[in-house]
Amino acid sequence: MSLKASSRQVDGVTVVDLSGRIVLGEGSDVLREALRDLVSRGQKKILLNPEYGGDGKTVGRCSEFSLPAVAFPAHWAPVDLMFYSGKQFPQRFRGGALIAFHGSWNRAPMPQDGYNITFQAFSGGKPSGDFEVFARGFAGKTPLMNPGDAVARPDGVAEGPDGSLYITDSQKGKVWRVIYQGTK
Repeated sequence: MSLKASSRQVDGVTVVDLSGRIVLGEGSDVLREALRDLVSRGQKKILLNPEYGGDGKTVGRCSEFSLPAVAFPAHWAPVDLMFYSGKQFPQRFRGGALIAFHGSWNRAPMPQDGYNITFQAFSGGKPSGDFEVFARGFAGKTPLMNPGDAVARPDGVAEGPDGSLYITDSQKGKVWRVIYQGTK
């Protein structure tokens, strides 16, 4: 299991785990969450942050950064990320990122979205292919118009010693253990 330090800010989340990975999140309703690679003090870092610009045309300070390796829908609100190293799930999951998306709260008048755990495959230390929703249904209903009506909101993902996954919830304090029982 990875240990991490985190701080919740009004405009995002910052998480730094002991392996040096950094996670940032959330922006306005026209922003998309983005997964970026960057180099800092000779160590490779993974950065999950919103793309700034606002109107979809103005680049603004984004011109100072490399393009995102992966973009996720706006307001999914990423709050945790882990890289799977276990052997319980099929080989394709090893080295890939599992991202806990807490879900939106400010998409009105559109339905709220993003209450899920998403998997992003990695190859050669970089995101590979499209992301896929790994676990969903936390909101409890579709469409979800009021975020307060969500049954659960994922806010953490961790790997157990046996390779199973644990997903935590911020609404009622639930913890789910996810095990794989298929063909590897």
